[in-house]
Amino acid sequence: MIPAKTLVSTIPASPHPLVDALALPKTKNGRLVVDASLRVQGYTNVWALGDCAAVPTSDGTTCPPTAQHATRQARLIAENIGATLAGKTLRPFDFKGLGKMGSLGRRNAVAEIFGLSISGFLAWFLWRTIYLAKLPGWGRRLKVASSWALDLVLAPELVELRLDRSAGAVHEHFESGQNVFVEGELGDRVYILLSGRAEVVRRRPGAGGVAVEQVFATLGPGECFGEMALLGSAPRNATVRCVEPMTVLSIPKREFGLLAANVPGLRASFEQVMARRGLLPQS
Repeated sequence: MIPAKTLVSTIPASPHPLVDALALPKTKNGRLVVDASLRVQGYTNVWALGDCAAVPTSDGTTCPPTAQHATRQARLIAENIGATLAGKTLRPFDFKGLGKMGSLGRRNAVAEIFGLSISGFLAWFLWRTIYLAKLPGWGRRLKVASSWALDLVLAPELVELRLDRSAGAVHEHFESGQNVFVEGELGDRVYILLSGRAEVVRRRPGAGGVAVEQVFATLGPGECFGEMALLGSAPRNATVRCVEPMTVLSIPKREFGLLAANVPGLRASFEQVMARRGLLPQS
């Protein structure tokens, strides 16, 4: 684990949270397990594709979650559903991909098209051309092409990003089994439980040196959690996991710090709550 305050993620899209609630076979990454015909493993009337499915390929790997794969999987599922209703043989998914492209910045990109690697301005020009061709409607294509053409001769506009502004308190929803945060993470928000139920878990050494989880407390509506990492500027000392669908009020660190500094007794009352749970930082 690498403690970090800001995390920039460049991994592909994850399955929709709804998939987590389905009682269907999944991979360790949460994608539904399907066969070559895109039918969910163990079912004859359930199908999955795109980001939600781990679609196998002929070489044993899984298809990447890209649009070029998903659109072709959608057409195949439509054909295979028709074949199922007609009692015909299902067709397996077999698509190698046309290539990959990625923009690296102004007039610079990398691309791999039909096995040929390209970089620099040519890759950037191909990237824009292909995406322009995929836009629906000639009117929209003309607008985007005109804007891109002007970008070639005009200086870029500078925009100030006010990253210091907080989004404020928001409502968040969690389903059973979801972690609100994990032990060891850096704390950036405090939570007030409005409905549902959660459990506070800590990892402890078990037999043979294998860490085991121990439930220290169960939280219900009206209770708060996550404040000790903020008050003590320390990593999370426990994991909070949803055990019943719950809604929480999530308060950012800045707003919570203002409350703790200006509301008499607030910090002390939070420490008393954590002491009752046995979760104060250990000396």
